[in-house]
Amino acid sequence: MDDPYHIGFVADKTPDVRELYTQCRQAGLKTTYDGQTETVAEYSIGLTAHTDSRLEDALNALEQTDSGSMRFWTESDMILRVGISPPTTKDEPMLGCVNIGFQTSEIDGDAHSDSIYRARINELLNLIETIVPLVNPSYVWSSVYKGHEGYKRFVPDGEPIAETIEDLSWVTVVSPQVADQFGGREHVLDTPAWRVRELNSGHIMLVLQEHPYDAMKPTHSSSEAHLFD
Repeated sequence: MDDPYHIGFVADKTPDVRELYTQCRQAGLKTTYDGQTETVAEYSIGLTAHTDSRLEDALNALEQTDSGSMRFWTESDMILRVGISPPTTKDEPMLGCVNIGFQTSEIDGDAHSDSIYRARINELLNLIETIVPLVNPSYVWSSVYKGHEGYKRFVPDGEPIAETIEDLSWVTVVSPQVADQFGGREHVLDTPAWRVRELNSGHIMLVLQEHPYDAMKPTHSSSEAHLFD
């Protein structure tokens, strides 16, 4: 399985590009496979890709665009794309003003050793935790990104968010305000999931299970029953 996977941070505004880059670096990400710090192997402005560019050139270009992305490598050599886009309006699906993209094969437990697979899961979750305080999202959702019908049930489509999603996604992050919509902070922290963590920002991250594939599909899990009841 090698489908695109998307993690969307739903927020009111796009964060500063340089601050986002700094957070990614603090999470251990590299802009080149071999770790060169002044070179960006690939970044995109809209649909136009640029390769082997100076770091300053890439950051300057991203600062001047509404939509762009930069490719990163993790310590375990997982390739991630971190992108920005304008905040969506209330009449559009809230795909997120910051997004993380990768291929599902990168975290396929059948394709990698157990140590690599677990390291990549942890790197991904650590990146989400690192970015959340900067972006201050109201909600974070995740799904395979293949045809709108395949992921729209995870994407909020208005307010209140708890009433506009059909299913929880594998990784879900809720702000304190959205946690209130799901029964309050304590109720969300009591969700039966593989990982439940309250971040310093007050957001709560839920990871339904260690392996993401099954959780991409509606499962009527105990986590969903707990929050949607």
